[in-house]
Amino acid sequence: MRFPTAIAALALALLPGSNAFFQAKQRFATQMAELGLKRDGSPVHGHRLTARDDPTVPVQYIELPLDHFGGHKGTFRNRYWVNTAGYKPGGPIFVYDMSETFEGSQPDTTLALRLLNDNAVFKQLIHDLGGIGILWENRGYGQSWNVPINNSTPPEAFEFLTLEQTLEDLVVFAQQFSVKGINEKLTPDQRPWIHYGGSAGAVHGSVLRNKRPDIFYAAWASSATSQAVVDFNEYFDGVFDGLVSKGFGNCTQDIKAVMQYIDRILDSGDETAKSKLKERFLGASGTKNPDRSFAESFAGMYSNYQAHGVDGDGFALRGFCDHISTDPATPGHFAPKQGWAATKGIDWTLSRWTSYAPYIDSVNTYFATSCTGNATASDCTFLQTATDPGQITYLWQTCTQGGAFQPANIGPKQLLPKADTLENVMNQCKVVFPTASLPKFPRVDALNAYTGGWNIRPSNTFFTYGELEPWVPLGVLSKRKEAPKNVEISEVVPKCGVSGGDGKVFGMVLRDQEHCFDVTSRVVEGDAVRARGLVREALRAWLKCFVKGKTGGMKERRWIA
Repeated sequence: MRFPTAIAALALALLPGSNAFFQAKQRFATQMAELGLKRDGSPVHGHRLTARDDPTVPVQYIELPLDHFGGHKGTFRNRYWVNTAGYKPGGPIFVYDMSETFEGSQPDTTLALRLLNDNAVFKQLIHDLGGIGILWENRGYGQSWNVPINNSTPPEAFEFLTLEQTLEDLVVFAQQFSVKGINEKLTPDQRPWIHYGGSAGAVHGSVLRNKRPDIFYAAWASSATSQAVVDFNEYFDGVFDGLVSKGFGNCTQDIKAVMQYIDRILDSGDETAKSKLKERFLGASGTKNPDRSFAESFAGMYSNYQAHGVDGDGFALRGFCDHISTDPATPGHFAPKQGWAATKGIDWTLSRWTSYAPYIDSVNTYFATSCTGNATASDCTFLQTATDPGQITYLWQTCTQGGAFQPANIGPKQLLPKADTLENVMNQCKVVFPTASLPKFPRVDALNAYTGGWNIRPSNTFFTYGELEPWVPLGVLSKRKEAPKNVEISEVVPKCGVSGGDGKVFGMVLRDQEHCFDVTSRVVEGDAVRARGLVREALRAWLKCFVKGKTGGMKERRWIA
């Protein structure tokens, strides 16, 4: 396979802005990791990019209503791509739901890596089961909308960018799907349709399977963030726990000590001390940032975690922790479990942190700034607006429905200064959409009532979560106090159309792995590989039950809502 060099150029259009965009930046890193790519579009070390591609396929469009549920008469064209290279007559129809896409992960330049290449997990699945593979772009992303999206797009253009409308697009599409050259009916009443997606895409699949089993016969839901919440500061608790699990407990104690020291200085009201602190981390040009923006600047160091764990491209937490936990005066001498701050003092720890050059590089990459030691520099300002169309759409959906904002996690696992408050993070909604009539908080209660949230239990659905991923508290295996209690995960394939009910979920927890690793092509070992085998076992069993023309494709409807 030839490496698509255009990806690298597109990926350099990095995602600037406030920590309100942290989710978009995480998702971008995850998408690139799924494709075996770094953020800059270059291949992850060791990933096999020489594998064979199926023949390229053209882009196709379907015209869909802007509003499926009301009187608005407008339409838009939604993009999709179809791979039939491995199709055998009577085979299933697979839909790869891309959910959000950003400038560096557009299907125009990543098509082969998603749909055609032998390394692609999705391509392997459709070939193994003799199916047709559809790559589906969601409304509001890429070229699938009726107007261009940029930071001048009026708020009314976003009115119908909701989860409910997005899911109905797939329903309408499936009901009229056909392929030129295949003289068979391919609609859901004649062929089993299977949804494939990770993160938000996994939510789409599980909800469609739950609400429209007559359309989607089965779903593979990787790292589904099923419950919508406004404040998800505990995301960083998950990063903290992951670092401890990987053997960096001493590093987490030093990070926490530094954050608490920053809190004390910012709370002191001493402007001279605050300026000196900001200069220490960012250079003299960084002193111009207000406290809240300075606090946000620490978020960038965690943006790769869910996609790569402590390793990965750009700023890797392993390298940072190895540096901060080592005393250069005594090679081979590492920080005790309580960290250096508790034994050598906070000033020594701060000096060790700020001597790590990749840290300021990560800040500049994350925020598209150029913070330096030059006091006259003007490009070390963190409060910026969005420029990436996908980022703008993603933020609209976050501000109006999805929530899950990630401010500082104040407490025993603190990884950010407390000045990065929920109010501060949510303020980016007003910055990007200054004329919009936004809700005070995202309408998460209404969204959960629609999707089922933590309580969703669709049949014929395979759920996976990484043991070390920070999104688990919003998934069906959540241990949050408000979530259902005593939910167990089972690797025993359930019978066709049978849900586990309130207390059991079919799927896997991927040991020692993070977000969406089972659908990430570069991951070729561990539980991710075992999960791919188990979902194939389940699909082969469930496909035997499919009956043309029956509700939900089965002889008997036995779903448990």
